[in-house]
Amino acid sequence: MKMLMMLIVVITSAASILPQSKNIETGLYLVAAKDSCSDQNKNLVVYLSDTLCLMQKPVITKGDIEYCETVKSKLDNNEVYALNIKLNASAALKFKKVTEQNVGKMMAMIIDNKVVMAAVIRDPVTSGRLTISGQSEEETLRLGKMLEEEIHKK
Repeated sequence: MKMLMMLIVVITSAASILPQSKNIETGLYLVAAKDSCSDQNKNLVVYLSDTLCLMQKPVITKGDIEYCETVKSKLDNNEVYALNIKLNASAALKFKKVTEQNVGKMMAMIIDNKVVMAAVIRDPVTSGRLTISGQSEEETLRLGKMLEEEIHKK
């Protein structure tokens, strides 16, 4: 049984800024099929060289995050820098359900009105803990700082 699913993502410095008219809450969003984006309950955003259709409401908001920390860890015998995120108890249950029902679908993270990563849900996240790994210590620290600042905004 998998207790901790690692959400492995390459974080790039090319995070896409959403159009100024859009104000999308910091959080994790399910990505819907592009052809369904004409629906008013979805947001069309650009990320890297792709266009994503985000569900209107986040699955996880900054208020659902208990803490985040930047760590150095091993992955496939390589040292990587990672951002560990722990959800509060109610968010962990909600996230478990959502990830169980959406294996194979994409999820995107928005921080400070920017798409900072998008990844495929490979396994259900049952522990309420996520790990996002980046290309460099600098990028991972930058993402961690951005998320911490958003968590503590009033």
